[in-house]
Amino acid sequence: MEIDDVEAAERRDSPELSEVSWALREVNRLTDAVNDAVTRRLGVGHNETLALDILLQSPEAMGPVELGNHLGIRSASATALVDRLESSGHVRRVRHPTDRRRLIVETTDSARRDVLAALLPLLTDVEAIAQELSADEAAVVTRYLRGVAGAMRRFSTG
Repeated sequence: MEIDDVEAAERRDSPELSEVSWALREVNRLTDAVNDAVTRRLGVGHNETLALDILLQSPEAMGPVELGNHLGIRSASATALVDRLESSGHVRRVRHPTDRRRLIVETTDSARRDVLAALLPLLTDVEAIAQELSADEAAVVTRYLRGVAGAMRRFSTG
C-alpha cells in the first residue's frame, strides 16, 4: 500500500482533521524511513540505531539491562547488542559514577559525530526550508512544533 493510499484511508476514517494535522501525520510516517536511512549510513543494525538514539537522549546513565528494557529485548540480547556497539566504537562500558559494582554504557564522541553526519543531509534540507520562512512564520511554526512535541510527550508517558 502506497503512502497516498494509507493517507486516503486514514482521511476517510478521520475527516475532521486539518491539513496541518495530515502534514504532521505524513512527517511521523516518514520517521521509520529516516531511521532506516540512518541505520544504513551508520552501518549497524536497526536495534543498534535505536540503542544509540536512546543512549544519546537519556539524561540518566544506564547499563545494558536498562537499555534492553527500553528496547524490549532480553538481557542476553542487550549484552550482545552492547558488545556489537562497543566493537564498532560507538559505545564503551564504564563504571557507574556512584555504584562501582555496576557498569554503564556510554556513547563515544565518535558516535555523536557519526549520528550527526548521518543526519546532516536531512538537517541541511530542513534548514534550507526553515530559511525560506519569515521571522513571523518561523515563530508560528516553532510554537506549533513545540506544542506538538509537548502533546507527543504527554501521550507517550500517559
